[in-house]
Amino acid sequence: MSFWTRSRNERPNKLRTYDDGRIIMKLKALNGWELIESLNNEVRKIGGDICEIQDHNRRRAAMRFMQHKILTESTQPQTGIYFWIPVTRGWKIEPFFDSQFPTTDGEELDHATIWRKWSNTLLRKDESRSPREVANAYSGLPRGRVTKARIRQHPGAPMKRKHLILHGDDSPVKDAAELIAGRFGLLDGDYIFTFDDHERMTADDVKIIQRYLGRDLGLLKKAAKFN
Repeated sequence: MSFWTRSRNERPNKLRTYDDGRIIMKLKALNGWELIESLNNEVRKIGGDICEIQDHNRRRAAMRFMQHKILTESTQPQTGIYFWIPVTRGWKIEPFFDSQFPTTDGEELDHATIWRKWSNTLLRKDESRSPREVANAYSGLPRGRVTKARIRQHPGAPMKRKHLILHGDDSPVKDAAELIAGRFGLLDGDYIFTFDDHERMTADDVKIIQRYLGRDLGLLKKAAKFN
């Protein structure tokens, strides 16, 4: 069972190193979580908007703390959006939960808004904000959405409420569905992995991201087949 789908009685009691090897949280079964408590206080002081945390390492750590808190304290799977982010060895999923970033008008989270606020942190750049062309290139990496819908899986079957993992058919890893489901706390059989052309990458945005990072991410062929 992955860290993200543990029950609250299965909290880890050892050091765990997160994706980039720089953010280390000491997670304890006791309530005295050292770094986590300081992050919790920091998030509380700024009214819960972790976008306002200036240090990128602490910003990412606060993000993971809030995600862990949501998944361990909630009995329900999460909905929201996600991006696939390149790291030193491969790819990782960055989810943004609807419950974590509620919108004032009740609308779903949108990739463009989240990318403008978070692109510099997601791409591990020290600038206070990304260059404008990068901040607007939200379709330059694989992305998608997890939502809920009432569907009929075959003719004559009753309508059932299922989670849909929407994707652009351009995920950079083979077991994408299982990895995304784990990050959103979805159970096996409770979700459908389905293509949505709205979630596709665009070749122009892929070029902008690759130029900004200074490396080939191997995404242009995936983007070109739809463009």
